[in-house]
Amino acid sequence: MKYISLSNSKLDFSQIMKIKTSKIILPILFTLCLTIILVSRVGAQTAYITNYLDNTVTVINVATNTIYTTISVGTNPYGVAVSHDGGKVYITNQSDSTLSVINTATNIVSATIKVGSNPYGLSLNQDGSKLYVSNYMDNSISVINTINNLVSATIKVGLNPFGIFVSPDGKMVYVANYGSNTVDVINTTTNSVVSTITIGSSPVGISGSPDGSIIYVTSRNDNTVKIISTSTNTISSSISVGKVPSGICINKDGSKVYVANSGNNSVSIINTANNNVSSINVDNGPFGISLSPDGSRLYTANGYGRTGNIVSVIDLDKNIILAPISVGSSPMAFGNFISTYKSPIANILSKFNESKNYILYPNPTTGPFSLLVPNSCTEIYITDILGREILRPQVSYKTMNLELYENGIYFVHVIAKNRTFTRKLTVSK
Repeated sequence: MKYISLSNSKLDFSQIMKIKTSKIILPILFTLCLTIILVSRVGAQTAYITNYLDNTVTVINVATNTIYTTISVGTNPYGVAVSHDGGKVYITNQSDSTLSVINTATNIVSATIKVGSNPYGLSLNQDGSKLYVSNYMDNSISVINTINNLVSATIKVGLNPFGIFVSPDGKMVYVANYGSNTVDVINTTTNSVVSTITIGSSPVGISGSPDGSIIYVTSRNDNTVKIISTSTNTISSSISVGKVPSGICINKDGSKVYVANSGNNSVSIINTANNNVSSINVDNGPFGISLSPDGSRLYTANGYGRTGNIVSVIDLDKNIILAPISVGSSPMAFGNFISTYKSPIANILSKFNESKNYILYPNPTTGPFSLLVPNSCTEIYITDILGREILRPQVSYKTMNLELYENGIYFVHVIAKNRTFTRKLTVSK
């Protein structure tokens, strides 16, 4: 294997393997134990609340329900989508017609993407490679390649597209068209509308069952949730909920559907086994709605009608309202706004022995370090101990620096020939 030369220093990997087992195994075990402890302590992670009139995003520690920080974004931020690995958060800025990309490791906007006019809803496919954004005034969907943050396609849909949902297998995208009272079904291979379903009156929120067999749509002006069978693309049922239903989310096993009712300050809880509905009152103007990763708490952003600056928290185990969280002006948070992080432990275990395919040095480092990588390398990225991406340099960059980050353990990932190789890097300043 031919390597890109970065230094005259050589490292024989076979010599490394001759080091006493205890000197290798103990640090690895310590690292893995530390990772397990930290991941378990992180718990529910963070909620990203778009404050429509403040042009900010409030970041809430869901484990403690306290505010961690506030991030400035574009004008009139509205929708939220958190990547499935928790590394990135995407925000639609309605009046800017842009998308802000937040790196969750630093809580800094890492990119701004121009999309169509008045973007509202957005949704990622499962592997996070594609992001679909509804452009309300353009009657279109922007398809974004999240690797390079470029719009790869624009799809015409019905009038005033609002909520959007990508099927679990990534083959279909469902779009609630507020102005034409329809749901469009998009084939992601052809980027074309393959079916249009008449839905009711002013559909807004949309989500789907974990297996993708059922789509739930809030019908805003007739106070119902429509149920669509994806096998036939027809409405199979209509369920009465509270007034002006808006945001919607579903728990992991698909047994419960939660609906934010902006018109009467409540959340409807649909039991999907029998479609029975119960409700609980929250603060004024609930719009966006999301579940904590363990499903024990439900969060609503109460900014509809510009009535308040509150996030309500429902303890679903006890069916009670916890202390409200004060955020910025007119929180909307339309979409999935609570992040989860996957533990990197499994990835570390499976990839550790393959790390001989590249070299990084010095390790430990005070911040600066260099990489020796194969010519076949196509991508480099760095994650922290929680699996959050913190840096994605160009492959041409052979020297890097983590001085701006805290002391600790990081993981450098190199992609070559469609395989990912991972090595641990310790930063100690």
